[in-house]
Amino acid sequence: AADRTGHMILQTLYQQCVARDIEFYNEFYVLDLLLTDVPQDDGTTERTTSGVVALADAIASIDAPIVARMRAAGAIPIGRTNLPDLGLRVSTDSSLHGLTRNPWNPDVTVAGSSGGEASAIASGMSPIGLGNDIGGSLRNPAHACGITSIKPTTGVVPSASVIPPLEAPISSQLMAVEGVLARRVADVRAGLIAIAGVD
Repeated sequence: AADRTGHMILQTLYQQCVARDIEFYNEFYVLDLLLTDVPQDDGTTERTTSGVVALADAIASIDAPIVARMRAAGAIPIGRTNLPDLGLRVSTDSSLHGLTRNPWNPDVTVAGSSGGEASAIASGMSPIGLGNDIGGSLRNPAHACGITSIKPTTGVVPSASVIPPLEAPISSQLMAVEGVLARRVADVRAGLIAIAGVD
């Protein structure tokens, strides 16, 4: 759903939200969660495009470990957010979904690659979200949008994909990590505690 701040939210996951019973969970009580549009969740009806036309119809068959752990902690994925093609640029402009704008000033970048996530969180659409980082993809958008994040140490948070390529290149295995973005440091900490650990 594009709005005046740009292409932040790509898909809403209302059907999944309505289908779940609302109960008290561990760390999060019915917490809205946004997901960067990379192969992360059991999208039995939702696409996971990585921002490229070639993956416009890709659907993940199972949850990635970080999504499963956030769900177990009580978070409910409510939407997918924009990123640059394959998450490989420092600004969030996707050939499939377009440019994401900064909620504070539409003429200023949201950075990348988790720019849609950072923009949506900064504008109050969700308190927390998931993304990944190899060279600043969590940290740069957090900085540009006035929210917070941290790049976890490699190996602290598990990573997996069912969308090809299934085996990540060695550079990604050594440097890429999954992580959390939020408006408050305490929420980043809680999210990181929820997703960390061996899979």
